[in-house]
Amino acid sequence: MSTVPTRRAMVQIFTSGDSVVITNPGPAVCKVYKMILSFGGSANLIVKDGSTQIDGPYFFTAKGSSFTLYNDGDPHWITQGNFVLNIDQVISLTGQVYYTLG
Repeated sequence: MSTVPTRRAMVQIFTSGDSVVITNPGPAVCKVYKMILSFGGSANLIVKDGSTQIDGPYFFTAKGSSFTLYNDGDPHWITQGNFVLNIDQVISLTGQVYYTLG
C-alpha cells in the first residue's frame, strides 16, 4: 500500500479577489488537511474549487485575526481543480496549507 505524501503551500496574498493557493495539474484530487492563516485586516474569506465556491464566507474582523484548521485525519476540503482562496479586501493574508495531490 502506497501513501500520498503531504505537501505544504505557503500563502502570501496581498490583493483582493481569487488567488490560487494550490495548482492542481489534474486529474489528481486535492485534499486539504490543515490550514493556518493570519489576516492583515478585516475581510471575508471564501474557499473555492477552481471557480466554484465550496465554503464560506468567513468574516474576519480585524488585523491579526487568524484561521486555524488542524489535521484530524480527514480532509477539510476535497477539490478536483485548483484550491483557491478569495478575499474581498486588499489586505495581507499569509500562512500555510497542508495537502495531498493524488
